[in-house]
Amino acid sequence: MKIKGNQDAQMELERIRQQGRRETALLQDSRNGSTRVEEDTVDVGLSRQIANNATERSERVAALKQLVQSGKYNPDMRAVAGAIDSTISEEVLFDKLENA
Repeated sequence: MKIKGNQDAQMELERIRQQGRRETALLQDSRNGSTRVEEDTVDVGLSRQIANNATERSERVAALKQLVQSGKYNPDMRAVAGAIDSTISEEVLFDKLENA
């Protein structure tokens, strides 16, 4: 089961920043030899959303850890079974695709 963590979110933010830097390219004008800069196309809102989601997720995980440690965590067994079933189904599918 693969869970994206805070480190993965930070890596995604850095990837987005690097992509924005690559998209900012210097172009040579063939007519007069001058150089111009293209506009940066980084979506700042997206990077903020990723950072916010990572923060919210880490807060939820910390709260769940506290419940588990205190022995008060009692999830709905049907929800757990449904999550396990879909995860196993996805893993089986990915394994079949990988070995095809």
